[in-house]
Order: sequence, then structure tokens, then C-alpha cells
Amino acid sequence: MTKKTKKRGGRPLREDIDRDMIRKLAMIGCSHVEIAAKVGCARQTLEQRFRAEIEEGQSDGRTRAKAKIFQKGIVNGEFASLELYLINQCGWSRKPEVSVVTNVMQNNGRFDPRNPQEVKAQLLEAHKYILSEARRQVDGQGAAVDKNLQLPPG
Repeated sequence: MTKKTKKRGGRPLREDIDRDMIRKLAMIGCSHVEIAAKVGCARQTLEQRFRAEIEEGQSDGRTRAKAKIFQKGIVNGEFASLELYLINQCGWSRKPEVSVVTNVMQNNGRFDPRNPQEVKAQLLEAHKYILSEARRQVDGQGAAVDKNLQLPPG
């Protein structure tokens, strides 16, 4: 019995596409569209037939970039390269930690019905009281503990 070979439909495969060029372009970070335009094929053809070359090139590019950053940052001590290495490899971040401070409302959350002038007057009274207490304590000890402490005349 002879086996019949099934004929493949469609256009014949192009054999002139340079696989090494695809690897190199993927290694330097070119997109699939850019690589396809450079080697002269459609993006779908590139992704279907040359997936291994693309992945290999991208992996090589990442490895070389990491090695270069490591060399410059760790061995040569360049701060920017070291920072980039730590951000990408060690999970560091440039974002400062944000702490949220909330003010707790006194008066059980009720709105203060006083007008701004009344509030200012109460604050001035509190300020005067604090200054008088500070003077009284300093005078009671005979001299200020801190020589730089200067109280306004009252």
C-alpha cells in the first residue's frame, strides 16, 4: 500500500528570511512589526514561524542588559546603574512610602459653630496662658534649663 502524501495548500514557505537577523532585532528590543518590516514578511508569519528566535533574542537582550547594569553598578560603583539594578532585580522602588495623617475631630464630630474671629480669640488666649505657664516654671526654677529658650515679653 502506498501512502498518499497530502499536498499543502497556500504559498510556499520563504526560506530567505534571516533567522539570525530576527534574533538580533529581538535582542535590541524591536517590536514584532518592526522586525517583520525589516526582514520582509508579515507580523503573523513572524510570530508563527519564528517565535523561538524572537524569544531567544529577547532573552539574550535582557541577560546582556542585566549583565551590563551589574557591571556598571556593582563593580564600577555607578550610582544610577546600581539603583536601576536594585529596582529591577531586588524589588526596590523610587516611590517614597506615603503615610496618611488624619486629624481627629474633637467635639464628637460636630461642626464648630463659632466664627473665625471667636476661634482666633480663643487661640490667642490659649497662647497667652501657655506663655505665662512657661514663664512661671522658668521663674520657679531660677533659670531656664535651655539657655536658648527665649520667651516673648508678657
